[in-house]
Amino acid sequence: MLENIKNLEGVTLLSKEEQKSVNGGLKVRNVQCTGNIIEYNGGAYAFECTWDVRPSFLGIGFGSWESTSGPCPVGFQGC
Repeated sequence: MLENIKNLEGVTLLSKEEQKSVNGGLKVRNVQCTGNIIEYNGGAYAFECTWDVRPSFLGIGFGSWESTSGPCPVGFQGC
């Protein structure tokens, strides 16, 4: 099956080093705007949001949900 996938049009094979750097992403839930304005990234300003986050690999969440805060995500319409 792996050979079938490798032979599909448009497939890019990752080097061993690139494969080692793949670490998944994050699942996010409960994004809420606090209404506060914060400075981040050396002088940019944005509304502050809080949300729950947990690690994800291949779209499957694992581990515990943790609360975090920071600039509201791009496109968030809650403030």
